[in-house]
Amino acid sequence: MGIEGVWWFFKIQESDWTEIKPEFDRAAMGVDSLPEVQSFVLRPVAPLVTPKYAEAVVAGVLAGAELGERLFHPPFQELVFKLLIEKPDWQSDERLVEFALQSRVLPTVVLMTGIGHERFAQLPGYLGNMLLHPQEVASALELVSQTLDVDWQSYSTKAKSTLDYGGSPDSEFDLDADADVAKILHALPNALQKVKNDEAGLLVLSSWGFPDTDTPQDSNTVAESDDIEF
Repeated sequence: MGIEGVWWFFKIQESDWTEIKPEFDRAAMGVDSLPEVQSFVLRPVAPLVTPKYAEAVVAGVLAGAELGERLFHPPFQELVFKLLIEKPDWQSDERLVEFALQSRVLPTVVLMTGIGHERFAQLPGYLGNMLLHPQEVASALELVSQTLDVDWQSYSTKAKSTLDYGGSPDSEFDLDADADVAKILHALPNALQKVKNDEAGLLVLSSWGFPDTDTPQDSNTVAESDDIEF
């Protein structure tokens, strides 16, 4: 699969919030301003995959990698790796209420490309990373649900331009791409709804890879890969 972008969604209790809040605030220091989304090359709609289509895929992967460099803030990755090493039970379904994984691109890049800079900027937290107290979840869910209420066709077309695979409409690869960008679109509201039901809080963090692997954590690796699948 290559290097993987991961978006983690953890259910937390009030005691967890008190413990994690100082670490999260330290991780948030020095966060860059939210980058603008450049105009991606949209993939041609054609019955067959053509050289022009392949060129659009390569251009999208490279542009997604460039945007990922701006959305990736290493201290948030350090925090999630630290938590997973120190609290292995956080990988259980009880704690990890949602999880988005994407090859060679951060799920937050896919989401931001699909919904645009203006909507992404309305989400809580920093660059797709957030720590919400149980008392903040209900209002956050209302805000997020409104922000992510977008036209599916427009979102899907734009979001898929960042993926390193694809195919003609309704092909297996295209259906897989639709499923992946749909999961990313719904991950945050689904996580918020789950923790709201449990009267809990939510911790959301992004990383490249996992704490127990030797996979490079540098998003430049994405741009250097030319292993494109169809």
